[in-house]
Amino acid sequence: AAQRNWVEVAESPNHARDIINSGKLAMVLAIEVSDLFGNDNWAERLVYYYDVYKVRSIQFVHQLDNRFAGPAPHHFIFKIFQIIEDFNNGDWQLGFDLDGNGKNRKGLSSAGKELAQMMIDRNMILDISHMSERAVGDLYEILEDNDYYPMNISHAHFRSIMMDKKQKEEKTTPDYVVKMIRETGGMFGLRTGAERVK
Repeated sequence: AAQRNWVEVAESPNHARDIINSGKLAMVLAIEVSDLFGNDNWAERLVYYYDVYKVRSIQFVHQLDNRFAGPAPHHFIFKIFQIIEDFNNGDWQLGFDLDGNGKNRKGLSSAGKELAQMMIDRNMILDISHMSERAVGDLYEILEDNDYYPMNISHAHFRSIMMDKKQKEEKTTPDYVVKMIRETGGMFGLRTGAERVK
């Protein structure tokens, strides 16, 4: 295999600083999948990925409901995939449980809250990308109890500047969530994909 002496996986903020100060790119390994940890014992898998693969950032949810949280629905294709997923699992709800404003009623589950605390205990990056607003609110309460541990979003749009139709999608980030991120000292990663804004 070719030598990759220009990049190194960072395991902590101090390690990242050392890597950067040596002139290399510090890379943080993250997980972004819909079926996080599958049906495995998730707590054991978290420790395994943390210890063995040096994963330091995890998104609780991606495009479909999972055992940790509900996502912020946006594109119709994922609504269809959720119906198929529910049907395959024998869940007769068939689709996201949306409120009158089209937002997912599913927040953080008890497993999601436990996952958040385990990640905090390991100083991992909490990435709220794709989370329903309800799940974000649930997580924020946990972060308040943990001295405002940082809440981050790796890729998102500011809802207030999007075109009217896009503003109706829960996946866009409302100002009050931006305020939560700021209050915890977290970071907002602005999506660079082609989207029209006001």
